[in-house]
Amino acid sequence: MRNSNYDKFPAYTVRGFEDAAWEGWGAVGSRLSDAVTGPGKKIIAVECYPGVIDDEVLTELQAALQPALIINTRELMLPAAEIDALVKIDVTDDPVFGHLSLLKPEDFFDAGKLLQAGRTIQDLTEDLVLVYGFGASLVTDSDLLVFADIARWEAQMRFRRDAIANLGVDNHTLKWSLQYKRAYFVDWRVADRLKKRTMDRWDYVLDTNVPGQPRLATGVAVREGLRQVAQRPFRVVPFFDPAPWG
Repeated sequence: MRNSNYDKFPAYTVRGFEDAAWEGWGAVGSRLSDAVTGPGKKIIAVECYPGVIDDEVLTELQAALQPALIINTRELMLPAAEIDALVKIDVTDDPVFGHLSLLKPEDFFDAGKLLQAGRTIQDLTEDLVLVYGFGASLVTDSDLLVFADIARWEAQMRFRRDAIANLGVDNHTLKWSLQYKRAYFVDWRVADRLKKRTMDRWDYVLDTNVPGQPRLATGVAVREGLRQVAQRPFRVVPFFDPAPWG
């Protein structure tokens, strides 16, 4: 029998950035701390893609950075019932089909709370401020912008483990296929708009796919990696999973 030469884990090495990545919370925390040293107020915004485990990431960042003020964007969002009503037209009652949402990231937030959070940050004259969560980049300009990312496949696995909920709500126990459907038609569309809007400004990208094993890379390295890969044939890591249609 011929051995398969199908590569289940394709990878690409980004040339010229061998020293632009760090692994482990100790190294990640030290790198981010060093990046905001100096007198005066410093603001770190950690923009999160839906599915990031906040209990781990925010806890570790808080311990490493020791900020004087933490703004958690989850507290600035609309009430869950209002978000459910907002997305219903796109989610629909069909168990499989929906509409690709045209909603914007700002639509999920209470405008008054966003404004007040910005004013609270402005009133500080010293110390470190950490703005964390989906929409962190909407709250205020920052000295350092970190994008905490997760692959959609890993997000699906977390839905199946009841480990995460949909954007802006606490529906951990909802059937995972319905969580995935909502993410597909709404959460990921909205999050991708914010991702594309901020990509040119990323100072660092934080890979949170493996709990307890974060990986940090400079934004410059990530953008250059995308540029290099886009100039040659490439494959993404495949996955094989049953679907309603087979």
